[in-house]
Amino acid sequence: MKLIKVLIDSFYYGVIPKISTVINIILLPIITPYLTPYDYGIWGLVTAYVGIFVAIAPLGLHVHLTNAYFENPKWKLVWGRILSLFIVSGLITSLIYIILLSAALVQITEKK
Repeated sequence: MKLIKVLIDSFYYGVIPKISTVINIILLPIITPYLTPYDYGIWGLVTAYVGIFVAIAPLGLHVHLTNAYFENPKWKLVWGRILSLFIVSGLITSLIYIILLSAALVQITEKK
């Protein structure tokens, strides 16, 4: 019974988050002949901005989650505060991301 639970949890936490990547890898050879260098440029720009903001958004606070759990008996209180910081930083960085990406895409489409 525990083995089945371990396998289900492994599938849930290990495989399911990667499904979108697998789908992109499968679809890439199908759609590649129809893409132009302009499309690759837009995709590269979006990917670059996503990488930057995914790295910045958590503000390095994910490290404190593990430390608080093992070192602080009141870890739930610490996790609540860190969660609120995650939400605030996520909202702020997503707004900046939307504004920056919108401006960059408008600028690219005007040049075409």
